[in-house]
Order: sequence, then structure tokens, then C-alpha cells
Amino acid sequence: MRIMFVTSAGWPEGGVETGLQEIKKLLVEEGHEVMLVASDRRWSPDHFSDRTFRQPTTGGWRRLIQHAWNHSAFTTVRASVREFAPDVVSFHVLGEPTAAALVAARGVPRVVCVHGPEIYVKRLLPWCLPRTDFRGDSYALSSLSALGWVHYVYLRAVCKPLLELALRGVSAFVAFSTYTQGVLQEEGRSPVGRVNNGIRLNGFRPLTPESTTIAYAGRLEKVKGVHYLIRALAHVRRSFPEVHLEIAGTGSYQEDLVRMVEDLGLGEHVRFLGQLDLDGVADLYARSRVVAMPSVWPETFGKAGVEALSVGRPVVASGVGGVFDWLEHEVNGLIVEPGDVEDLSEALLRVLADASLAERLGIAAHRSAQRFSIDEEARGLVGVFADVVRPPAPHAARHD
Repeated sequence: MRIMFVTSAGWPEGGVETGLQEIKKLLVEEGHEVMLVASDRRWSPDHFSDRTFRQPTTGGWRRLIQHAWNHSAFTTVRASVREFAPDVVSFHVLGEPTAAALVAARGVPRVVCVHGPEIYVKRLLPWCLPRTDFRGDSYALSSLSALGWVHYVYLRAVCKPLLELALRGVSAFVAFSTYTQGVLQEEGRSPVGRVNNGIRLNGFRPLTPESTTIAYAGRLEKVKGVHYLIRALAHVRRSFPEVHLEIAGTGSYQEDLVRMVEDLGLGEHVRFLGQLDLDGVADLYARSRVVAMPSVWPETFGKAGVEALSVGRPVVASGVGGVFDWLEHEVNGLIVEPGDVEDLSEALLRVLADASLAERLGIAAHRSAQRFSIDEEARGLVGVFADVVRPPAPHAARHD
């Protein structure tokens, strides 16, 4: 099969991008031909796309137009479809390709994979807005600033209708969690397939009894709740003064987090590690006692948490979105209320102070992660692609 992937970022920005890299490699090994098309944002030698389109212009009226219709994405995807002649085009993050890329691939079976908040998903649309559009820590529409309301109305009134038109005739949607599948079905999307999100499974790493490290790996954005984790660390230190927090990742909220660490006097207890590769993240988890995932937005899955489980580390995570697909309270980790610093700090303290609890949860964690392999995700996607490519069965002959 000839498969084309279209997405926003062509560099390993997060779980979607690292997953696409792995899946492309697996599909090529199985004999499929694969082309990946992405924007040129943050162009560098580790950019992994085969074709690139220009990211929307920053600032001004051109940005407004291109955020709704990226003409460079349209021309690049259309040319790639003509040259590569794919059997199916699989769309992933649509922020930078916009509706233009969907239109450019008309005439070929199109599959839309929903990894996170997208403008065309009404319930998740507010999470597409930057943190600067909101006042305080709340992400409710009632907390939008005046500029935030303008941005929201633009997305609802301009970008979303264009996407709705472009989505007509899509062969299938793919959700990677029970939560996302339910949201799409509630909004009338059809058909919606379900594929387990996958990771490169790590081998079990026995817990180091003396470890007092809490780990976090992911994007440093406000919706990820790392500021709540830092505040929780200040509480944990009162009972467990030797505790340390190691933070892997980058993002627009990093400077704010660094200032918060300094303001709370936690400089000797927090390390910012920057962006790590998959092996580096696995090593981080291995030297930790517990991994935290304090998100306040509805995680549509939460790959970082499953990566921690596969190493054999319990996860303390907010009970949001797709987390419930892989985390079971008191079995392979602990679930806390999103944004509740006291609840988060108490859960972390339990695992830090009780080695037998950490060990029991960690063993169950590794076992529970095995059903989320990247190989299974690749097979699931190929199954969806085959269903939309396969011609319909001929109608049985009528016998009067």
C-alpha cells in the first residue's frame, strides 16, 4: 500500500511526531511505501518529513488568512498526491496544514486521525487557544480575555466552517482513546475507528530503593499542569526534604516555570533537562521513584504516562480524558484531581514514603503497558487504511 501522512510538525515535538517516525519505519519494513508531509517549522537536520510546506506567516492579516487556509500546504499536498499517487492519505495534527491540505487530497481515500484538540472538534476547540488568551489558571470560556474572545470567535466562525467543508467525504476518523472516540461520536463524526495508541515498549527497570526523584517528561505548556507539580513539590519537601524533581521537555511556559522554582526556593531540588530522546526519557524514568502527569486539559491519551509504565514506574496523573484507558487507581498508579495541589502532593508522598507500594504499583505498571506497543498501533492503522482502500463488495445477484 502507498500511504501518505500529513501533519503539522516534521520534527520530534511530542508523542504524535515520535510515533509517526516509528510507524513510518515499521510500515516501510513491512513493504509499504510511505511519504510524510509536514510544515517547515523549526527546520533542522533532525526534520524527518519527505516534503515540506511553509508554516503560516507570523503576525498581521496574512497570518489570519493562512491560519484558516495555508495555500503552501494546499500546493505541496496536491503536488505530492499527483507525484506519489497514494492509496490513502492519513491526516494527523491539522493546525498548520489547515483545511487546505484536506481539500488538496480530495479524490483519494482520506483518514483523519485525532490525537488531541482540533478546531473542528467543538468540545475541544477552547484548548486550541494559547494560554495568553485566558485570565488566571482557568481554561473556561468565561475566563477568556477580550483578545481571547476575538481569537475564539475567529476559530469558531472562520476556521471551523472551512474545516467542516473540507472534512466532507472523509472515509474515516480514528480515535486513540475511549474518551476521544466518545467525543467524536457525540459530535456526529462517522465512521470513528478506535486504535490503541502505541509506544516503543521499554524493558522493566528495577526500582532503586534509595531513589527520591519525581520525574516529568512532556511539553512545557500551561495545560500540562507542571506549575501544580512544582507547587506540590514544595509541600512534599516539608515531609520528605531529600526529594528532587527532574523535568524533561521544552515549551512556551518554561521561563515561567523556572521563575516559579526560583520564587519558591526550590532551585536545588529541580532540574530542567531540556528535550530528551526516547532513550533519555527511559533513563530518566528508570532513576525515578514515581512519574507525574499533572495535566489540566483532557489528555486524549497521554503517551508519556504509558512510557513510564513500561519501565515499571507508577504514575501519579490527573484523572482527565484518555488517562483512564491505561491508568487504574491503586493498581498501576494513583489518580488525582486536576489542579489540586494538595491531592497531588499527598499521592506523591505516598509513593515516595512507601517502597513496597512503589514496587507493587511498578510491577503492575510494566505488565499493564504491554498492550500499548507501537507495532499494535501500526497494525491497527493499516487495518483502517485497508478498509477504506478496499473496494466495496459487489451486490449479490438478485434471483426472482
